[in-house]
Amino acid sequence: MEDAVRIAPEIEDFLHAVRARKVDQSENLLKQNPSLLNSVEAGGYSALHFAAFNGDIPMLKMLLERKPVIDMENFDGNPPLVMAVRGQQLEAIRFLVNAGADVNKESSSGRTAIHYAASMGCLKSLQLLIDLGSKILFESKESGSLLHWACHSGDIECIGSMLYVYHIPVNITDKHGGTPLFTAIFMKQFASVEFLLEHGANPNIVIPADGTTPLHIAVEHSSIGYIRLLLDCGANPMAKNNDDETPIDFAIRGQKTDFLKELNKPHLPFEKRADEAVRYKNHGNKVFAQGEYVKAAKFYTLAIHLDNKNSTYFSNRAVSYFNQKAYESAYWDALRCIQLNPSWPRGYVRKGATELILKKYADAVATANMGLNFDKDNANLLSIREEASNHLKKA
Repeated sequence: MEDAVRIAPEIEDFLHAVRARKVDQSENLLKQNPSLLNSVEAGGYSALHFAAFNGDIPMLKMLLERKPVIDMENFDGNPPLVMAVRGQQLEAIRFLVNAGADVNKESSSGRTAIHYAASMGCLKSLQLLIDLGSKILFESKESGSLLHWACHSGDIECIGSMLYVYHIPVNITDKHGGTPLFTAIFMKQFASVEFLLEHGANPNIVIPADGTTPLHIAVEHSSIGYIRLLLDCGANPMAKNNDDETPIDFAIRGQKTDFLKELNKPHLPFEKRADEAVRYKNHGNKVFAQGEYVKAAKFYTLAIHLDNKNSTYFSNRAVSYFNQKAYESAYWDALRCIQLNPSWPRGYVRKGATELILKKYADAVATANMGLNFDKDNANLLSIREEASNHLKKA
């Protein structure tokens, strides 16, 4: 067995003082031995890495005054800025970038600090990095897009923000042709998979190199719930990859009898899906009128899985969620409704009402004004604008 990497005692003492936030001791050690400034431990972490992760601003200030290698990578390829992001240290992020850290520094695979913010679902860090000059769109990159990385977190707010705040296409591809849907399935993030499918992800998209579809990946790497969801949303169990193998073939080879049973069930032909969706919508309307909002939302969800391009289904589910006080879910449905039918005032009513209840008064006013461009006398939008404006005046 090879000897473990040994770190010189003076380096251990210095880095220990930095980790312990002992600024004076760290400074004294540097005065005695300036070469310690860029020294690293066994993982390639320097003093700047530790101070960044800890959000230790006094330590960062002391170190940066001595001009360390500000973008030095540890052995994982991460500079101190990434460590500040991983520690969710907003002040340290700002401090490092203002001191000269490259906000768009890429690793060998194209990862930047903002990719890590997305992977953690940390929107505050992500927005700060954008404000400081970070790129947003990473298309056909080895690293994948921010939406790919948001799917690692499983954070619906982050994923929704990628789609509707930062306008990243739901079917954006990485270097290999994989979309965020593949990532969400592989990471076993069921809610993310469902959200992506409902908001326009293609369940039959193909990776060009090998012909793999999301259903192939699901059969290999996930559970029965993912299979059902993809099939409900129109995934083709007979799609062949470049080796002429279908998801059914994968299930047979893997001896996954429960998957095989699900894959072999008769499914609605494409031309009948819209009619079946209407039937579910009508059931939803019926139970909604009876005040059964949870049941109504479930019926509207079934309709959406059959037809994710019908704005009415999202509008109806939005108000069902709203009446359950599931305001975040209502908000994303309202945005999808507007995306599908931007000239329909009802989508703006749903969005504005949700923003009002969430106390996003400025957003509610803006939403109401957008909707009033299409229906200047809409009573609901006028009421939302008036109430939100009154709150802003009191603030």
